[in-house]
Amino acid sequence: MKGTRIFVMIISFIIFSAAYQTAYGFAHSAGGYLKNMQAFSFTDADSEWSMFNAWNLRLNARLFPSDNLTLVFGGNTFFIYSGSVVNFTGQEKGGYYTRSDPGELSAGYISDSFTAGVFSDRMYFEFNKNIFSFSGGYQRINWGMNTVWNPNDIFNAYSIYDIDYEERPGILSLRARIFTGPASGFDIAAAPGEKYGILYRFNLKGRDIQLLCGYGGDDFIAAAGFESGFFTAGLKGEYTYFFDTASEKEGHIVSADVNHTLRSGTGLTAGYIYNSFGARNNALLSRISPASDDPVKNLSAGRYGAFWQLSHPFTPLLYGSAAAVMNISDMSLYISPQIIYSMFEDLELLLAAQLHTGKDMDEFSSVLGRSFFIRLRYSF
Repeated sequence: MKGTRIFVMIISFIIFSAAYQTAYGFAHSAGGYLKNMQAFSFTDADSEWSMFNAWNLRLNARLFPSDNLTLVFGGNTFFIYSGSVVNFTGQEKGGYYTRSDPGELSAGYISDSFTAGVFSDRMYFEFNKNIFSFSGGYQRINWGMNTVWNPNDIFNAYSIYDIDYEERPGILSLRARIFTGPASGFDIAAAPGEKYGILYRFNLKGRDIQLLCGYGGDDFIAAAGFESGFFTAGLKGEYTYFFDTASEKEGHIVSADVNHTLRSGTGLTAGYIYNSFGARNNALLSRISPASDDPVKNLSAGRYGAFWQLSHPFTPLLYGSAAAVMNISDMSLYISPQIIYSMFEDLELLLAAQLHTGKDMDEFSSVLGRSFFIRLRYSF
């Protein structure tokens, strides 16, 4: 932990020192959004409803001290009000807290009915020169290729059930890239004390292919992914192998998806995942309390999963979609319809729902309830 804090201090010093030295006349860009979300959740219509209201102010900034150097910052200020706010934040009740996780720096206050705070999930520098790129700090390292499940994304795996975090997680890391061609190159990354990896990406007869290996925790990791045309559709696939050097146990995650857009603009996506770390039975337990602290191994709580999505732009201002995830072993379903309406140029309305249809200890058991969301977002 001490080494991590020292690393954060060094990266912060580089970023803010460079920003201070270029306080006059430097190029920059800035933006963000202000969101308000109202949510309602219940297990059945006659049960007690839980509600929360969340305000979220996002700021993104880029500084360009020189043609080769970029400084990036992204962070949120949030306020969440609820009768059971601890269920939404994951923090213990009572008072102030600070946290320096590999994914973010955060601080705030939590009470029985509300929480407020700030966090930064992007704070890094990036230096580019010819075919080389070097970056360090809180950044996102996206090695996934699939639309849905990304087992190749060993640094920054994310949850497809989080509908309100489009930035997706980052990690405290160093990264070096060498571009050997328009669609080829090496990507080397190290998250101190967490994971280390190297990826090689290339194009072969119109197909994008990547090979990678790494090490994290006690696991040796080897993986591959591809993206290719499939008749009039797009086909993507990823495979990741884990070998636990301590227990000498191994595991596999395989995922693939195909997507196609009709002439009307309607989008069709279907995906599949096999996760040897997932549970064959009683997958609800694995979803509530994952056996592993590695997000990649928790991409699905069940052993086998399928995904479908239908989307359509009804007008340039109105967009709708409906997605479903199925645990193939217990046949339980997660369903999430969404409607997005651009009310004005910078103001957007989102209506969404999350429904669970399974029984008892199924992965998507109905005990997880039904949630409905209304969100206004103003971008600037």
